[in-house]
Amino acid sequence: MEHSQNDSAICEKISEAFSLRKAKLLTRAINQGGGKAIYMDAFTGKILWSGDPFEFGYVYSPVQIYDTYKDLLSADQIAEIVNCTANVIVSLSVILESLQEQDPESWLAQEEQMKAFDLDNSLARRCIHSAKTAISKAAEKYLNT
Repeated sequence: MEHSQNDSAICEKISEAFSLRKAKLLTRAINQGGGKAIYMDAFTGKILWSGDPFEFGYVYSPVQIYDTYKDLLSADQIAEIVNCTANVIVSLSVILESLQEQDPESWLAQEEQMKAFDLDNSLARRCIHSAKTAISKAAEKYLNT
């Protein structure tokens, strides 16, 4: 797929904002862990420590959000929406690899996901709902100005 300069600018802005969000999550995790980073998996609720196979990722992928708003918002605005607090999460690497760019609600509805990853259905649904709401509110802020 060929990208325009605007697409590249948006990818760069998203990446920069993601780095900042991850740094904030790390700082909070270190404070909560008393000097050692401690996280809670957004989909399982299990405690994750540094050294565990986890990653920072997105509930709703940057591609989904970009495709929705690319003709309406600037690169900075899209990057802010993609990296809103509720959309950036910590989860096991295998879970985020499974989710990738799928719609998270559809992904969660697949029963095999629940079994394969020992997901906490209630927690995962709240996480997805929270991200969806935060993304909508962040976008509305720009679209209504």
